Amino acid sequence: MAYCTRCGAPVDGARFCSQCGEMVTGPGGPVGGIGGQEPRVGRLTPSRLGAVAYLTPIPALAFLLFEPFNRIRFVRFHSYQCLLLTLVALLSAAFSGMISIFAFFGGLITAAFELVLVALWVVAAFKAWQGVEYRLPIIGRLAAEQAARDQ
Repeated sequence: MAYCTRCGAPVDGARFCSQCGEMVTGPGGPVGGIGGQEPRVGRLTPSRLGAVAYLTPIPALAFLLFEPFNRIRFVRFHSYQCLLLTLVALLSAAFSGMISIFAFFGGLITAAFELVLVALWVVAAFKAWQGVEYRLPIIGRLAAEQAARDQ
């Protein structure tokens, strides 16, 4: 019998721990459950919920506030990462407004940075849909620490 490396609960070949939501990995990567089943919330798997968290900050906040979503570590991680990415986007927008006043090139730099943020958002949502805990630089580590702390 396999056990979760985070909380020690028996996982019985599941992809996510039913107690803490940690992704269960084997020597070759994630271990598939019986028939490829993941723990579900209704018809939604943790990977789909993680992807939905990136649609806007509203689902991310809802997933962190309401059960059973806030008990699944994978969903918490992607919710925190979405909120931190939103914070970076808001700070970037405020800062870019100041830069674009001064020069034409400031506006180009701002547009390029915003395109990078959108690309990061899409990549993170796609990786979550695939069931991967993809960590964006800097904010991914912060999101993982916060998701682990909330258990």
